[in-house]
Amino acid sequence: HDPNTPHQAPHPTLRITIQQETWVANQASSVKNLNGFQEKIDLQPNST
Repeated sequence: HDPNTPHQAPHPTLRITIQQETWVANQASSVKNLNGFQEKIDLQPNST
């Protein structure tokens, strides 16, 4: 392989940016799921 071929692998910075965006999206959906779960718990009557 010619080491000077520019499009053999994605640009490292671009790859990192994609990973960060994916992580942020996963965190956002996780928080949304936790908030929905908390609301369901709050709607249930307290049985102690």
